[in-house]
Amino acid sequence: MSAISPAPRNASDVFSDSTNAVSGIEFLCPVDQEPFPLFPGFSGINRAHHGILIHMKILPTILLVCCTLIAQGMDLTIAPVPGAEINLYVEKTGLLSGKSHRFTFDRFSGRVSGVEFVQFQIESASIVCRDEWVNEKDRAKILKVALEDMLAAKKYPTIAFRSTKISDAGGGKWTVAGMLTIRDVTKPVEIRLDRRASNVFAGEAQIRLTDYGLKPPSAVLGAIGTKNEMRLTFTLPLTPAGDPAR
Repeated sequence: MSAISPAPRNASDVFSDSTNAVSGIEFLCPVDQEPFPLFPGFSGINRAHHGILIHMKILPTILLVCCTLIAQGMDLTIAPVPGAEINLYVEKTGLLSGKSHRFTFDRFSGRVSGVEFVQFQIESASIVCRDEWVNEKDRAKILKVALEDMLAAKKYPTIAFRSTKISDAGGGKWTVAGMLTIRDVTKPVEIRLDRRASNVFAGEAQIRLTDYGLKPPSAVLGAIGTKNEMRLTFTLPLTPAGDPAR
């Protein structure tokens, strides 16, 4: 499967192909107005006497055009916009079983191409400790260990993911298989993804610390242990590539 969707064709070309087999298509608008610009690059709408008439036969064609443009590789952007969040949970064991270190990342970027390809990068140095069950002094220590020992952010500044396969699980859910790189170690990982709103997606993946040679931040709290599995979760509103709102 191609990793990146092909570049979308001009909308007028798609429309022309789609209407070849459709007869009796006409658009009517007030005589003193310009043709309706339904699609960029397409102005083939006839003017007539009064009122607006769109034959019912054209409606499936319009829907086909819209779906074709989306399927042919619309690029969406992953960015730290309002509502975006990436979390990393490290579960505790022993006396603190049931608790977890919660880290978030403030700087990240990426893109989604059509329904075929997802990639993103996270700046390791943007990690923040959000633990509310420790005091401020211990929280600072935990963050220091996460930055310098667990992620070694200065030496390995980027966490990266590239999808290799996206499978539709139905009901607005997908399984995204890909390669995750942490500390220059790349391993396969599977992300469970679901749509929360029209442009908002949430996901989760399990990551083993030992797979990437990560040192857990357990030393800060003495002999209290840390599970080998981390949980990566995210909520990401997606915006069209080049959207100035970003």
